[in-house]
Amino acid sequence: MKTPLSLAIALSLIFIAACHSKPKDAKKDVQFYPANSFINAEIKKLDTIPLAVLKKTTVNGKTDSAFISKEEFKQAMRVFLEPDITDPRIKDLYTETVFMDATLNAITLTYSPGENKAEVRKLDVLLDPENNRLERIYMEKEKKNGLYFLVIKQKKKFLNIMQRNDQKYRASKKHYFLIIGMKN
Repeated sequence: MKTPLSLAIALSLIFIAACHSKPKDAKKDVQFYPANSFINAEIKKLDTIPLAVLKKTTVNGKTDSAFISKEEFKQAMRVFLEPDITDPRIKDLYTETVFMDATLNAITLTYSPGENKAEVRKLDVLLDPENNRLERIYMEKEKKNGLYFLVIKQKKKFLNIMQRNDQKYRASKKHYFLIIGMKN
């Protein structure tokens, strides 16, 4: 039979151990949405399905369009694959904010580096609140040659990539990619 004294000692030891244990880093426990993995999977999907990629390019208000190869499309998308904010080496730079956006009827996950000079300046992931399916990804990246923006709208199956080439953002180039043949 256990005595009240031994029970009190055991509870005291557990309490002391709990007080001296290192607190978990909440940021490391948060699972960021794997946006880069999704983008990479969509790019790889092009090789398995007979699709055409229409590229519309607008420079200083003038638009030109042409069908491009899948390889050219993959090359244009590479800028968005690295760095990946889920990488443990840079994950601590980012803060995740989650909220229900009633206007868009979507769960919005926003990742931002705050004042840090991280390359990925913003990442928004919008999910359908009924089934958690991806609806949209919006990404802003800052590179030495300018800002890059990526918008993927899952329902409409198109990618919108805007690229601004100079540091002062006077001239801009916008690319719009339409994946032809994808089922809605």
